[in-house]
Amino acid sequence: IGINCSFISNKSIGSGGAIFTDDSDDILVNCLFKSNNSNSGGGAFSKSEGWSTFFNCTFADNHAEANGGAIEYWGAKIPNLYNCIFWNNAADANGQQIYVDSYDESSKTYLTINNCDVQDFAGQGIFEGIYATVDGINNIDEDPMFVDPYNGNFRLSPDSNCIDAGDWLNPPPDLADLDNDGNTSDAIPYDLDGRFRYEDGNCDIFGVIDMGAYEFHFADFGDFHDDCIINLKDFAIFALTWLESEGDLNYDDRCDISTPADKTIDWADLKIFCDNWLTSTL
Repeated sequence: IGINCSFISNKSIGSGGAIFTDDSDDILVNCLFKSNNSNSGGGAFSKSEGWSTFFNCTFADNHAEANGGAIEYWGAKIPNLYNCIFWNNAADANGQQIYVDSYDESSKTYLTINNCDVQDFAGQGIFEGIYATVDGINNIDEDPMFVDPYNGNFRLSPDSNCIDAGDWLNPPPDLADLDNDGNTSDAIPYDLDGRFRYEDGNCDIFGVIDMGAYEFHFADFGDFHDDCIINLKDFAIFALTWLESEGDLNYDDRCDISTPADKTIDWADLKIFCDNWLTSTL
C-alpha cells in the first residue's frame, strides 16, 4: 500500500523506474510519478498474478526505453486504474502511456481504466497486446492543464477538464485512516497536499473527486468567496488582509496563494489574483 507518495527522477536498468511489483496485490493512492526512467514501465511495472490498483495517481514525464512510458502490466491478471492522469510520458517502442500484455492466453491481463485522462488514448497512448484486454468508461484524452509542469507543479488549473471528473461511485479507500476515525473502508478524505478531496470545483453543488493526485481548490487562484468566479467579492476579502502576516489581526491564510506560501499577503499573492481576475469554472 502506498498513499500520498511522490516518486521523482528514479531510474532502473530493468523494469519499473519508480516501483516494480511481482505477484502483489498492491494499492497506490494519491501518488505522483514524475521523470522516472527504465527499460520497461517508465514509472511503474507490475507482473505475474498481481491485482495492482492505482487510484488518483498522476504520471507525467516518465520514459521507457522499450515499452510503457508511464506503466507496464505484464501478466498482472486484473489490474485497475481509477481517476488517474497519464500525460507527456514516452516509450521508445510501444505504449507511450500504458503497455498491457502477458505470457499466454492462460495468464491474460484484464486491465480496467475508469475516469482517467490518458494522452492519445485511442492511438499510441495504450498498447493492448494479444494476451490482454483493456476496458473502461468515462475516460478522456484532453490536456489536463497543469498549473506549471515545467517547474514540477502538477496541480490543476481552473480550466482543466479533470476537475470533478473522477469516479464518485468508486472512491479510493482510506486504508491509512488519514482522518483518524478508525474506519479504513470509507473514502480517503485528503489529496497529495493533505487537503480536502471532494471539493466542488465547478460549483454544481456536488463535490466530486477530481482526476489526478491533487484536488482542485479554486481558492488557490483567488476565489476566496467560494462562488466559482474571481471578482470584486474576492478582492474585498483580499484587500482586508493586504500586507498582513501570520499572527497579525487581519491575516487571512486563504489569501496566501503564492507558491510556496510565505505567511504574508503581498505582491506575490496579488500577481496570482490578478492573473486569474474574472476567471470562472461555472
